Amino acid sequence: MHVFGSFGLGALAVVPLRHVVHVADLSQEEVSELGAVLRETADVVTELTDPVQVYTCQWSHHGGRAAHIHFILQPIRQSDMNAHPGKLGPMLQTALAEAGNKPDHDAVEAFAERARTLYAARRV
Repeated sequence: MHVFGSFGLGALAVVPLRHVVHVADLSQEEVSELGAVLRETADVVTELTDPVQVYTCQWSHHGGRAAHIHFILQPIRQSDMNAHPGKLGPMLQTALAEAGNKPDHDAVEAFAERARTLYAARRV
């Protein structure tokens, strides 16, 4: 799992262990595990950020070519929506990225530590 600052504080990426380019390339076992991990990650993001919604998107392009798939879980706060009225979904994600408000490195590290702690507590 990665923390993605460019999507705002609290955004996490879930990446399959095996290198795959397409969701259809995942095995049935991987798909079953992926669903559970996506749900748990959305729950962690929700608990730590109190968003209006957690966007879940699948990305796989790098340099104009299909690459390893990543599932981005991005908390959307009311303040995000207020700052970009009328923009939702991909338009809101684009507006947030273009605004360039990347969180401070220390804030990202602190969020990552809180997320790791929360994940670990659920594994006991």
